[in-house]
Amino acid sequence: MIREFLVSWGIGATRMATRSLTASIFLVGFAACILATQDGFGKALVQDLPMLQLLWLRFAVHAAITVFVLKAAGQTDLLKSNYIGLNAARTLAILATGLLLFAAMKSLSLAVTTVILFLNPVIVCLFSAVFLREAIGPRRLIAILAGFAGVVVVINPSITTLDVTLLLPLVAACTAAIYVMMTRQLSATSETLPTLVVTPVAITVLLAPIQLFIWQPLSGTEIFLVTLMALCGTIGHTSLQFGLKGGSAALLSPFLYLQVVFAAGLSVVFFGDVLGANLIGGTALIVGSGLAIWYFQNQEALTRNEDAGQTR
Repeated sequence: MIREFLVSWGIGATRMATRSLTASIFLVGFAACILATQDGFGKALVQDLPMLQLLWLRFAVHAAITVFVLKAAGQTDLLKSNYIGLNAARTLAILATGLLLFAAMKSLSLAVTTVILFLNPVIVCLFSAVFLREAIGPRRLIAILAGFAGVVVVINPSITTLDVTLLLPLVAACTAAIYVMMTRQLSATSETLPTLVVTPVAITVLLAPIQLFIWQPLSGTEIFLVTLMALCGTIGHTSLQFGLKGGSAALLSPFLYLQVVFAAGLSVVFFGDVLGANLIGGTALIVGSGLAIWYFQNQEALTRNEDAGQTR
């Protein structure tokens, strides 16, 4: 009975997402908000728990839920992949991103961490030019520079007072960009299920032996919050995947910036942080640069399609 329910629910959700742009926009926006909530739980928990323990718990619950649901729905060969190298690189990238973010959130506000992390679309564009030899053009180059200027405004560095902790989410943005690039390459293959399962399972197995040396008993409250954090991560990534089935990433990605707004709200309401002028101005530059790159890419794609249509 569980299997029939999961299959019918999955088919219905997929049809709704792929046939309605409104549903896709809702799912992507919902994913952005729920992932910001996940980070909020993470910030609260990382103050008292070892980072590697917290990261292991987050991915262990994620792996257990994903494998259970897919197995109950009758799916097999969940870990069989022909792209071991890509999956390994993707796994290490998201693992590094998680560690860097937890390290940053120990002392930085949730809003600052999230804002700097959202430089990753700009870094993806830069990495695509450097490593994939994609032409970026002067307009996107200006947008890239504006994005990095936004980080400088947020960090507000000086020779005597620069906090190196502020560089952690910047490095996390770079590893997140690598994760996105690896995911793009895997999405071009037919390996949908391994892409969902391999990363959480691999991180769970990789970090399991370390728990013998760092494990710290959890209180009832911590168990509850860890479970909520892992559920938010699982639901967020699943909603994002469903949402992206109804439209291109280029069309829907601007709605992911809701995560910045939602994280800022959580930062103020639950952690008592103050949104200063530097943060607001830097956020405007970072988000604006990301949206500009998105716009230029869409315009270039439309031009290519028009040119292709005229040559037929």
